[in-house]
Amino acid sequence: MSKKSKQIDLKTEPIKIEKSSNYCLNCNKLLTDEEHHPSILKEEDSKETGFERKDYCNDCWQKIQDKNYYLFWIKKRIKIRKDKKISKKERNKIILSYFNHLLSKNEELNQKRELEALNIQNVDEVNIQSYQESAAQSIDYRYHLYFIAHLLMKYGVFKWKKDIRDEEGNVIIIFENRYTDEEVIIEEMQPPVEIIKIIKEDLQAYLKDNQIELEII
Repeated sequence: MSKKSKQIDLKTEPIKIEKSSNYCLNCNKLLTDEEHHPSILKEEDSKETGFERKDYCNDCWQKIQDKNYYLFWIKKRIKIRKDKKISKKERNKIILSYFNHLLSKNEELNQKRELEALNIQNVDEVNIQSYQESAAQSIDYRYHLYFIAHLLMKYGVFKWKKDIRDEEGNVIIIFENRYTDEEVIIEEMQPPVEIIKIIKEDLQAYLKDNQIELEII
């Protein structure tokens, strides 16, 4: 006499299903490499839940085709994204885009300052907290630009051309973009260690948004 199948109302008696196995029950193939694979639930009195889950790779399922199951479904595997590997050229392109974005923000601010004739303290005198708040509001990115310009020089995107002094005696560094031959003008700054940390965190966050992991030293 064949064993009578359990009659369960899934709405009132939900079945607790075991977690999927990482290996095929039949051939021990790693299932995490599969995009999807068959899974079944079979009645098993020895189990606390009364059911046993079995996972198979697609090849083995085609051979086994076990019809004696209570439930059958296709398990979809969500692959964990690995950090995108990019070329140095692509890395430089993304960092340069961030630099140009900040440069544009700073130019907009300078125009606004000139129009409104604001009397703003020199950024060298600003404290760490106010600088972080200002950067978040696109108020001042001169430290960012100075740091990233030198990073781009390190990566071979910019090359130093010359230093000059403005009317107030401030040192102005003129870089040249090796790809476009355009000049890039940056005010010389001496970022405190704490602000360099802020800049690195901002740059890391930008790179992470582009699915890139890069240690900024």
